[in-house]
Amino acid sequence: MDIPGRVFLDTNVVNFTLDWGEAIFDGGEIPDYLPAQVGADILALRDIFLTGQRASWQLAISPQTYNEIQATSDPERRAALERWFGELWFYWRKFFEQDDLSDLDAESLAKRLVPAQFLAAFPQSSDRELIAYAVAYGCDAFCTRDRKTILRHRHELNGLPLRIFTPAEWWAAIAPYAGLWV
Repeated sequence: MDIPGRVFLDTNVVNFTLDWGEAIFDGGEIPDYLPAQVGADILALRDIFLTGQRASWQLAISPQTYNEIQATSDPERRAALERWFGELWFYWRKFFEQDDLSDLDAESLAKRLVPAQFLAAFPQSSDRELIAYAVAYGCDAFCTRDRKTILRHRHELNGLPLRIFTPAEWWAAIAPYAGLWV
């Protein structure tokens, strides 16, 4: 089985889960006016998190995620994102400590990977840094909704030890096995 157990959430997915939390976590309505990709990602995350209650996915975020959240200009939104980040961080740190991961080692590896040639396909250094942290944390996958840069260039990556996919693609990878966690 090729089921990703540890998945790094891009900052845009952290934002998305905050924005659509009622639909994702509480089964709320998904508006009809949304583009199909948005609705598919909401439904996928709903199924991922529902299955994850039994499967215990390891959801990773990094200090770079926090830095990006801090750049949010609207103070109310930034505060909401900080609270949500805090919940995700607390959840991630349980696995982080259990696996004896090191912040210094992860930061050091991330700094070495950011300028590496195999990440050069990504024009933004912040994207390279998030992906570098995902590698440093031993993630199986990187979940993003960034279709303009990350998803557009993922086919150019050679030697990256993780998969990059959208929430809908993540769900497609695990859906055939979801019954294992009933």
